[in-house]
Parts: sequence; structure tokens; C-alpha cells
Amino acid sequence: MTDKELKKLSRAQLLELLVDQSREIDRLQAALDEANQRLAKRDLNLSQCGSIAEASLLITEVFERAQDAADLYLKAAKRYVARTIAEGKPLPPLLSDTKEQEGADQ
Repeated sequence: MTDKELKKLSRAQLLELLVDQSREIDRLQAALDEANQRLAKRDLNLSQCGSIAEASLLITEVFERAQDAADLYLKAAKRYVARTIAEGKPLPPLLSDTKEQEGADQ
């Protein structure tokens, strides 16, 4: 609305315009507040995703190291059993039971 049109309005019409604008401002402010809340929630979710991803990577690394250690232990145990059998020595009772089970499984 131009200045000329505003000057032609009565006091009641001007007040009505102000009330309408005030309502529009309130509506827009509520929409802005809601959008800001959704944005804050999304930012929080994104930051948590980053934390979860980092934790997941750390846990994966721990599991990889544990698997490497288990593989190394198993390799050493197999070498021990092979060397003990090659030397003709008896296996300890727990290992001889395991060796019999492996033969039965195959």
C-alpha cells in the first residue's frame, strides 16, 4: 500500500491494519520458532550421529585388534601342536581331546 492510500484510510481502518499485521507477525514468529526448534533437533541428531560413527570406528578397531591377537594365538597354538606331534611327545590332555574332536569333525 502506498503512502497516499494509507493517508486516505480512517483511524479504525489503520488500527485494523495494525492488528492484522500484528497477528501476521505472531504467526510468522511461531513458524520461525518451530523451524528453529526443528533445526536445533536436527543439529543435535547430526552431532550424535558423528559421535556414534566415531564410537563405532573405535569399537571396530578394538575388535580388529582382538581378532588379530586371537589369530596370532591360534597360529602359535597350531605350531606348538604340530611341533609337539613332530617330536613324538604327548600332547597335554586338553589339547589331545581337542585334536581328537577336530579329527572327528572332519
